[in-house]
Amino acid sequence: MTTLEQKRNNSLLGNKYFVIFVFFAIGFSIYGNVIGGKFLWDDDNNIVNNSYIKDGGHIGDFFTKDLLAGSGQTIGWYRPALLISYAIDYGIWHLNPVGYHLTNIFLHVFSSLILFLIVLKIFYKWSVAFLSSLLFLIHPVQTEAVSYISGRADLLLVFLSLSSFYFFLLFQESNTVKRSAIFYGASILSFVLALLSKETAIVFPLLLILFILTLGKRAGRLSFEKTSLIIAPFLAISAVYQILRMTLLNFGHSFTVSGADIGHRMLMFLKAMPIYWKLIFIPLDLHYHFERKLVINGWDWMIATSIAVLILIVLSYVRLNSQRKFIIFGLGWFFISLIPVSGVFVAINFIIGERWLYFSAVGIFIFIALCIDKISTAISSKRNKSILIILLVIYLSFLGVLGVKRNFVWKNGVSLLTDTLKYAPNDPKLHNSLGLEYIKEGQDDEALQEFKLASSIDPADALIHYNLGVFYATHKINKEAIYEFEKMVSLNQNLKFGYGMLADLNYQNKEYVETLSWLEKLSVISQDSWEVYYKLAIAYNLLGDKKNSDGALNQAIKLNPDLMNKLRQ
Repeated sequence: MTTLEQKRNNSLLGNKYFVIFVFFAIGFSIYGNVIGGKFLWDDDNNIVNNSYIKDGGHIGDFFTKDLLAGSGQTIGWYRPALLISYAIDYGIWHLNPVGYHLTNIFLHVFSSLILFLIVLKIFYKWSVAFLSSLLFLIHPVQTEAVSYISGRADLLLVFLSLSSFYFFLLFQESNTVKRSAIFYGASILSFVLALLSKETAIVFPLLLILFILTLGKRAGRLSFEKTSLIIAPFLAISAVYQILRMTLLNFGHSFTVSGADIGHRMLMFLKAMPIYWKLIFIPLDLHYHFERKLVINGWDWMIATSIAVLILIVLSYVRLNSQRKFIIFGLGWFFISLIPVSGVFVAINFIIGERWLYFSAVGIFIFIALCIDKISTAISSKRNKSILIILLVIYLSFLGVLGVKRNFVWKNGVSLLTDTLKYAPNDPKLHNSLGLEYIKEGQDDEALQEFKLASSIDPADALIHYNLGVFYATHKINKEAIYEFEKMVSLNQNLKFGYGMLADLNYQNKEYVETLSWLEKLSVISQDSWEVYYKLAIAYNLLGDKKNSDGALNQAIKLNPDLMNKLRQ
């Protein structure tokens, strides 16, 4: 960096307090309406029912167990830094979602500010830095990550990855051994924490390599060769992380690289690209639930478009001079950061997700800001420049309004699912989930309607019949409840709670033979449950079978020795 550039950079940084004020004002004006939102969907297992985050004695479990182990679940994710953030929130706010939403908004604003510093340091243009980070801050596609408390993983991923990137830039500029060591260590530490927040951070070293190949010489004093060697520890950390996640930390075998049908999955990824670009440039019809798979039949213009863009990126790198390689940096960031969620190497549930753009769209926002700067520079007429500015303000206002509007959808489960069903009206799981949300809100009639609709769409879904059964049982409509639970266990004989509900309902109806029958079936798949044997003892006794009653009671006491003391009392 030349002395002139350093002075220019420092003078621009003099506006940092203005940027901080503006970004916090804009951030809270857009996301303030979600602060009063409730816990949604995954929030229950991540936070509400997660005993680990409520007890400091489980901090060690954050680093050795599945993300949802504290809720008795297995999801296959390893995110100790995310759990630590939830534990801190719980220590301050307990189960008040307001505090969790505030943390999300603060992380989002801080990420925007760090992005501003990164772009400013690389390109030395305040306008480019401000526009790219402002786009990141206000774009409505970001709402899923920010407004959804369980989107915290993406927020931490980006905040820590950008922090690592910024520290790396400071390291490149450092002119003393002490400063170099501090910034390099901070960059490594931030990267490790990003990995412990979300698996997507594994591609971060590739972003550093992309930066060196395209723009690195503009931002630092180190040569390409020396900088490449310095990236080696980042690559080593990624490799060690990959090995651990595929072996010791591979909960439920979810982190497994597979080469099966990789060609088809690559085509799926390429077809998803234009959809992502539409979500970024024309963010209309945003919704939570996208199709799990995309249909590919013969010639596909979407795939062809993606391939053409990739070819242009390669040709641009070869033919463009270093001053124009920002094109590769921005688009390259987009593609690289999408690799972990592309479904090409690691299986994912959905091929498209708005939240997956939170990290990757950073590259597109930088690309847009640089393109607009180039256009503005090329325009000589003040009138035309004014028109460009007006159009830009209108577009930014449009994005901001869409963001505010989108946040209202994330206020609670009913509003979110009602909106989502506009785009997938025949999805039984969404109707089933909406029924559960209506129950939380005390809207039982609407809940029953959704459960029935879900069952009519997919009569073979055992969990939908379970929810119908629970609804009827809660309202003392035992006949219908028994029918639904019988249907449920006929579809899935391993669902233990169905047998238990059938036993309880028949007991309430004084149908003791049926009660005994269901308890005997339950005991076969729940041999370690003292409650089942205790209920068996009661059922046998009611039917006059003292021998089997005593045997079942003895087994219950064997499994739970304290039961004897309770019986004596």
